[in-house]
Amino acid sequence: MVKRSLFFIILSLSVICLNIVSGCKRSVDPSAEEALTTQSSPEPTPRDEFERNLRYIRQAHFQYIWLFSRKDGAPLDKADGEVLSTNTPGAVDRIKADEEGRRFLVGSNYDIEPENMAALRKRFNVENYSGK
Repeated sequence: MVKRSLFFIILSLSVICLNIVSGCKRSVDPSAEEALTTQSSPEPTPRDEFERNLRYIRQAHFQYIWLFSRKDGAPLDKADGEVLSTNTPGAVDRIKADEEGRRFLVGSNYDIEPENMAALRKRFNVENYSGK
């Protein structure tokens, strides 16, 4: 009877030790382990209003992003806004890119028609930020 009790005690201790040892070992596949060890750097804080607004437009996942500014460098006025609205009918977001109102960001999932872009280029400097 003592041998039998001693056998069960040793068996129980072996099972407990085996569970403890195997519990410490991670069972992660190599690709998941690589993803865990790869450190992603945090996105830097935008330095100015333009960078904040550009980040906002990019986070909306638009396919097309343009920056418009007047050729003379003056702030955009109501007439400029009407020209932008008329020639960017598919645009979802049109936001002021800087505090002075000299640049506007336009975000859309539709490209601007060539004739509309030609009209815009006559009046504005146009920078394409799509996919940058």
